[in-house]
Amino acid sequence: MPKVMAMALAVSVVLFMSFFFFIQDQLNSRHKSQLEQIENIAVTNVQNIVSQISNLASNDLIINSLIDFEQRENYLTVFFQSLKITDSDDVAIGFLDFSGEPIVVNNWSLFEMNRDHFSWKSEVFEQRQINIDISKHGVLIAAPVLYGESPEGAIVIYIKRLQDVLSYSSSLGTQVLVDEEYKVMYSSNVDFLPIGETVSRQLLASSFYVKAEGRWWRSVSIEPLTQAYRDVLQLFVMVFFLLLVVIFATNYSARISARIASQALTQLRDSIAEASQGRSQINQPISRREPSEIVAIKTSFNHLLHDLLNTSLSRDRFESVINSMSEPLLVLDLDYNLVLQNNSMFELSEEFRLALPRDFRTLFPEQSWADLTQQKLIEIDYSRYHSSRLASLTLQWRLNQYISDGEVIGYVLVAADLTSQKQMAFELSIKNRAIDEASTAIVISDMREKEQPVVYANKAFLDLTGYELDEVIGENCRMLQGPKTDPKKRARISKAIKNREDLEITLINYKKSGKPFSCNLTLSPIINEADELTHYIGFQHDVTEQQRTAAYLKKAKERAEQSAKMKSEFLASMSHEIRTPMNGVIGTLSLMLKEDLNDQQYEYAQVAKDSAESLLSLINDILDFSKIEAGKLSMESVEVDLSSLTQSVYRSLKQTVNEKDIEFTLDLTGLNDEFVVSDSSRIRQVLNNIIGNAIKFTEKGKVDIKATTKRLNNGKIECRWQVSDTGVGIKKDRMKSIFDAFTQADSSTTREFGGTGLGLSISKQLCDLMGGDIEIESEYGVGSTFTFYILAKPASKKVIDKPLEVQQNNSDFEPISLSALLVEDNMVNQMVAKKILADCGLSVEVVGNGELALGKLKNVKREQFDLIFMDCHMPVMDGYDATRAIRRGDVGEHWRDVPIIAMTANAMKGDKEKCLEAGMSDYTAKPIEIEVLKSLLSAWQTKLKSGASFY
Repeated sequence: MPKVMAMALAVSVVLFMSFFFFIQDQLNSRHKSQLEQIENIAVTNVQNIVSQISNLASNDLIINSLIDFEQRENYLTVFFQSLKITDSDDVAIGFLDFSGEPIVVNNWSLFEMNRDHFSWKSEVFEQRQINIDISKHGVLIAAPVLYGESPEGAIVIYIKRLQDVLSYSSSLGTQVLVDEEYKVMYSSNVDFLPIGETVSRQLLASSFYVKAEGRWWRSVSIEPLTQAYRDVLQLFVMVFFLLLVVIFATNYSARISARIASQALTQLRDSIAEASQGRSQINQPISRREPSEIVAIKTSFNHLLHDLLNTSLSRDRFESVINSMSEPLLVLDLDYNLVLQNNSMFELSEEFRLALPRDFRTLFPEQSWADLTQQKLIEIDYSRYHSSRLASLTLQWRLNQYISDGEVIGYVLVAADLTSQKQMAFELSIKNRAIDEASTAIVISDMREKEQPVVYANKAFLDLTGYELDEVIGENCRMLQGPKTDPKKRARISKAIKNREDLEITLINYKKSGKPFSCNLTLSPIINEADELTHYIGFQHDVTEQQRTAAYLKKAKERAEQSAKMKSEFLASMSHEIRTPMNGVIGTLSLMLKEDLNDQQYEYAQVAKDSAESLLSLINDILDFSKIEAGKLSMESVEVDLSSLTQSVYRSLKQTVNEKDIEFTLDLTGLNDEFVVSDSSRIRQVLNNIIGNAIKFTEKGKVDIKATTKRLNNGKIECRWQVSDTGVGIKKDRMKSIFDAFTQADSSTTREFGGTGLGLSISKQLCDLMGGDIEIESEYGVGSTFTFYILAKPASKKVIDKPLEVQQNNSDFEPISLSALLVEDNMVNQMVAKKILADCGLSVEVVGNGELALGKLKNVKREQFDLIFMDCHMPVMDGYDATRAIRRGDVGEHWRDVPIIAMTANAMKGDKEKCLEAGMSDYTAKPIEIEVLKSLLSAWQTKLKSGASFY
C-alpha cells in the first residue's frame, strides 16, 4: 500500500511539473508573438516615414527649388504646410541646404532643443545615405536631396517621442521598446511603465518577461508573476484533491485485485494438475471479464506448455534454414541419388532441366568429379563443354562428406555462381588490353603514398619517354621534368593535385635520352566512395610538331600584320603623292575653264579635267578597297535624312541620264522612317555605284529607283533600295563572281564601258560593314535588278540640314572678304590654291613650310590674317607641328585661337581625326572643289563675325 501511495504522489508531481513547463512554454511563445507583432508594426511605421521622406527628397519641386532661389519660398512654405505629417505639434520637419542651414522648416524649434543629441550630416551629405536615429531623445530621419549625383540639401523630420510613431493595443502584459540603457521609448501601457522610466532588475525579477533585439531598439514583454502563473496555482489545488481521490481509489482497487488474483492462481494450479493426469486440455481458458494482469499470466502459462512440447528441431525448420541459402546445395548418397536439395538447387535444376542421378555427368563432366573428391574445391567452366546445357555458367563446387555414426553415407555439395564475376574479369581484361595498346601515353600514380609512385604505365608511355617499365614503376612522374620545364607550370600541377582538380597543361618534359619534347598533359583524379583521393591518371601527347607549327603560324601572322602595316603606310604615302599632282592638274584646269577660251580650247580643257577627275575617282576606288581589305575603314554614325540623300543622288545623276534615251524614276513612298543614324557618305557612295552602273549599262529603256524602310523587332530600321534597269544584263555564269574585286560581267565591258571592277565589290563590303547586303537578279539581254539594304538606328530628331550637294550647287553665298595665310610647299599647289582663294574673295599670302609660317605670324599683328590654310606634309616643319606650336602660344597668345583649316591630299583612315587632334579647326581634301571651298569659307566667315572662340 505505501508503494501505491508513493507512486500516486510521484505521478501527481510529474503531472504538475509537466503542466508548469507547458504553461511556461505557452507564456514564452505568446510573449514572443507579442514582441514580433510590435516589432513588425514599429519597423513598418518607421519605414513608411522613411519612404515619405525619401519621396519628398526626390520630389521635382524640392530638387528644382535648389536652383530657384528667388521663387522657392513662395511655394515651398505652402507645400510643407500642406503635408499631413506636419499636423502634430510633436513633429518638426525641415528642408536644409548642404551646410545644414534651414531653407523651409515647420515647428523647427522642437528639433533645435534636441539637435545636439543627433549626428546625421556625415551619413547624409558624404555617404548620400538616409540617416535613421531613434533614441530616448526622439526619432530623427534625414534623407539627402540629390541634384544630379551630388547631395545639395536634406529633408529632416524629427518626432519628439517614439510613442507618437507607434499605436499598439496589447492583449497580454505590457510591451516596451527601450534603448541600450533600458530607458522606455515606447510603452503599450504607460500607466504600468511610463515613457522615460528605466526597466529595473527588480521589476524583471518580480515579472515574467521576454526580451528581443530589434533594429533600432530592444523590445521587452512583461507580465507580473501572479498574473502569469494564475492557472498554475489553480492546477496545484486541483491536483492535491485529485491525489486524495487516487489514494482512496488505489486502496480499494488493491483489495479487489488481491481477491481476483487468488482465484486465478487456484484455477492455474488445478489446471496443471489435471493436465499432468491427461484429464483436461493444455490451454487455460481466458475470460474477457478477467483483469489484464491475470490474462497475461494465463497467456504466458499457455506459451510455456507449448515450448515444452516443441523442444526438438523438426525437419521443416531444417529445410527452412537451408532454403534461406542463396547458394545451390544438394546432398547425394553414394550412388549419386538425390537425398536433399535446397530451393536454389531446385531452381537451377528447373532452369536447366536437370534430374539426378540421370544428369550427374552434366553437373560433373569427365574428370571433374574425381578432382572434386580429391581437392574438395574445384571450379567448373561449363562453356568448355559446348554440348552442355550449363554452357552459360561457371560454378565453384565445394564437397564435404556426409557422415553418420562415423561412416560416410553420402556427399554434401555447395555451389557458388562465378558467372558474373568471370564476365566482369573478362571485360576488365579487354579494357586493360585497350589501355595497354592505346596510342595515347597513359600513366597512373598512387596518391596514397607519400612519394606518389607510378603504379601503371602503358606501352605508348614507354615508347614516348624511352624508359623501360621497371624503370618507371615506383618512381614519381617528376622524373620526366628538367631544366626547361617551366616552374610556374610545375606549381600549377602541384596545386591541381592538392585541390583534387582536373588539369590540362602543355609543358616541356624530357625523354630518357635527355631530349626535351612538348608534352600536352591531362590529369584526372580518382576519388573513392569515402571521398578520398586514391590515384591520378595522366594522359600525355607529344605536341612538339604542333608547337612548331603554331610558332611558324604566329611568325607568319606577324609577317602578314607587318605587311599590312607597310601596305597601309604605302597607301597613305601614295594617296598623298598621287593626289598632290592631281590637285595641281584639276585645279589648274578648273582655273583655265574660267578664262576666256575659244570653243576648241574650252573643249580640250574640259576633256582634260573630266579625265583627271575620272582618274581621281579610280584612285579613290582603289584606296577605298585597300582600306576595307586592311580593316582601316571606319563607319560614321550621324543623323541622315534618307529622302533628301536619295533625291540628292538622283538629281546629281539625272544630267547623265538626260544624255541618253532613258526614263529615270524615283519612288520614295515606302520610306516610313526617313530619319536614321548611319554613315551618309557611304550610303551615298553605294547609291552612286549601283545607280551609276545601271545608267552606264543602259542605253535606252528605263532605270527605276525605289527606297523603303521597315522597323525590325530589335528596334533597328532596315533601309532598302531597289535599282532596276533594262540594260545589257548579266550572264548566269558570271553572277557568282560579280562582286569579286577587279571583276566585271564581261571582259568586253572593260573596253566598251570602262571601270576598274571595284565598284560592286566596294559597295558589297560597305553594306556588310553597315549590317546589310546586296542581292542581284538579272537576265542577260533583258536587264538587272540590284537590291541592297543596311541596318540603322532610328534618329532621335529629324535631320534639317540639306545634303552637301544642295549647298555646293547653291551659288547664293554671302560675298567673302577674308584674309588668309596659305602654308604650302608645292609650287603648283601654291599657284592653284592662291588663285582659287583669290577668286573666292580672299586676300592671300603664301609661305613654304611650317617654320616659315611661325616666323611670319611672329612678325605681324593678329588682324593681318583671319584664318590659316595649312598643308599637312611639308619639309622642315609639317602642318601638324606648326599647328601645335600655334596652339601652345609659341607665336603669341593672340594667335592661339586663329582658325586653322587643313588642306591636304591625304585620304586614308584617321587623316581628318589626326588633323583635329593636332588642333586644326576644319578639314578640306585636295584636289580642291571650288563650290565646297566656297561653302566652307562662307560658314567660317559667319562664325568669325559672331566673335566666338574656336580653340
